[in-house]
Amino acid sequence: MGNNPLQESLDEALKRAALLRALDSIPTEKIHEIINSLPRAGTRKDIGEFSRQALGIDEPLTAQLIGGPGCKGRSGAPVFLIRNTSGRVVAVTKVFPNGMLEEFVRELSALERMKSLGFDFQVAGALGAGSIVDENLPEGVVVYELAPGSPFDDLMITAAKSSSPEARSESLQKLTEAVKAAGKQLARLHSLPAGSGGAPDDSRIESRRRAARQALEKIKQNRDILSKAGVDVDTLVNQFQNVIDQSVEKPGWGALTHGDTSPGNIFWDDQKGVTFIDFGSVYKSMDSNGNPAGFAEIDVAIFLQETKSASLKFGLTIEEAGTLTDSFLNSYQSTTETPIVLSEPLVRLLYVRPQFDGILKAINKLSEVDLDDLEEVRGTWSDEPNGIRVSEIHATLDTLKQSLDIRLQTRGKTSDPYADIEIEDSLDRMGDVSETEVAEALGDSSRQEIAKLVKQLQETGDTRERERLSEAIDEQRNKVVELERRASEETEGKRQEDAEETIREIEAV
Repeated sequence: MGNNPLQESLDEALKRAALLRALDSIPTEKIHEIINSLPRAGTRKDIGEFSRQALGIDEPLTAQLIGGPGCKGRSGAPVFLIRNTSGRVVAVTKVFPNGMLEEFVRELSALERMKSLGFDFQVAGALGAGSIVDENLPEGVVVYELAPGSPFDDLMITAAKSSSPEARSESLQKLTEAVKAAGKQLARLHSLPAGSGGAPDDSRIESRRRAARQALEKIKQNRDILSKAGVDVDTLVNQFQNVIDQSVEKPGWGALTHGDTSPGNIFWDDQKGVTFIDFGSVYKSMDSNGNPAGFAEIDVAIFLQETKSASLKFGLTIEEAGTLTDSFLNSYQSTTETPIVLSEPLVRLLYVRPQFDGILKAINKLSEVDLDDLEEVRGTWSDEPNGIRVSEIHATLDTLKQSLDIRLQTRGKTSDPYADIEIEDSLDRMGDVSETEVAEALGDSSRQEIAKLVKQLQETGDTRERERLSEAIDEQRNKVVELERRASEETEGKRQEDAEETIREIEAV
């Protein structure tokens, strides 16, 4: 990369934007002061040329639109891949339309804060900022350096499509190393800036609680629809209400946050390690002085949810997805000398929203048909109204139940973010023995002992005590696994005897 003639104007724009952090709403005149201070980049057709100037190279570049309105991707702003004459991507440029100019200034403010962290945290930095004109209206432009390596979701696809068990194992090992690095870096972001760990600004999370309460009300209002689908509405409502209430009682961990820790926003390179992109939302986690005021739980919940969802979508197994989330949590929780104490109820609240969105979509489709005209057959209606099956709702509910029971404790060198406080459900995930058989094998005394240990683990904040209790729980669970094995052998023997008896009866007839 050559000399960057846009660096000075970029630095000045970042400083100007940082001065506006104290304003809940940035006045239009302040926005235009920044816009007018930036180099003019022409129109959208000139984005390639402006990006070339930011890179400080002589080679002509072209811009390919990949994100924004009408394109694949989450960003509301148009995103362009910048390619050289051989077609290789050399930068990424983001355009903020006239209606998003306040977001443009917020992004500049976030970029300034990330540059002033005071410790090594690798992000795809800005190379230049400018203004263009589209339909006679000003727009903001930011040119970003290319993140080295591959995004996590590409690593997941590579592992899932491996041609041999050996290649899959090697790819998963690389992916596990990457998620560990991500956990370590996020823990540093959440703990090292001055003021981290304080009481976050609750108003920054209240909108999510409000949305959760609205979802809960809609579920209550559509009780008949869900009951027809075989859903235990009372249990669902009570669990979710408890999560909302507990998220208020247990405040979160104040931190600077990324805001969208999905696999597509985290890159891994074997030499350069992990790099985060799309840091524009960090401004939502700062107070007027740039100090931490967001919730670390947001980044953790998004990473767990999105990593598990993407892993299964791309073809990894539930066990492989669990290994990834376990590795992330273990790395995140063991990075800092002083443990980051997250609010588990708040993580649950944030984690379950996608499942509740799925339930609400199902309700909307089911409400369009006359349920009395449908025949219910073991969880699946023979007629599929608008493509919805009852089994889809139950699949979503299964995921939702796991989400409501999410746990963040670390057990030795591993952690299980999906460990269930309900003893029967925890044991079910250890094998294929039915819940009834597990209960019979476990016995009341063992049930009470594990429940007591789990309760103590939830209540203590002492790291050594948590490790001791975790080991005790693991010891009890190992006993249960052995009981399951014996119960399974006994059950199989009984089935064989029943089969032989049936054959004898048939032969007698």
